Amino acid sequence: MSEATERRILEGARHALDERGLDGCSVQDILRRASVSRRTFYQYFRGKDGVMLALYQELMDQLVACMREAVHGTDDPARQVIAGIGAYLDRQVDGGSLLRQLQERAPSDPHLAPLRERTLDRVVELLDEGVVRALGLRLDPLVYRGLLMAGEGLVLHVQRGGDFGATEKAQVLGIMGPMFLSTLAAGALLPERAAPSGR
Repeated sequence: MSEATERRILEGARHALDERGLDGCSVQDILRRASVSRRTFYQYFRGKDGVMLALYQELMDQLVACMREAVHGTDDPARQVIAGIGAYLDRQVDGGSLLRQLQERAPSDPHLAPLRERTLDRVVELLDEGVVRALGLRLDPLVYRGLLMAGEGLVLHVQRGGDFGATEKAQVLGIMGPMFLSTLAAGALLPERAAPSGR
């Protein structure tokens, strides 16, 4: 099997899903956009769900990598938070309607939900590492998860109004940045991470 062929299928699927929507797109639409036969397609993927999962995995890996790079670009805790949120929002702009559709579907989709959970765990670990290193706070991971889920909900809400560009990014950053920073500033009032149980 060829990496180039798999890439061609994924790019074809990205365009077909973006144009026709997750529900309106068929395998035939993907075949047409990727210029591959049905037989070739099924050598790489089990169906449309498999392609959507691969695209979502790719988008989530890019999101985590961008956030990690942004957070490690500064030692100042407040700037780390803003840089991480900024990187997350940049991926929302770059990912376009396909990313929005996948994110909307992920919480309830049996194929996408486990990957969404793993991605949230990865981002929680990234935030936790930075906060421990910069502030010495060992917060309950649910604090970060709650902030992330609130941010995700806000982004999806704003995206429903249409495009998500520079104006929408600035609007959401103006809310998410202070929300994260004020939560961390109240660190002494927040629950701490539970000590590992000895076995």
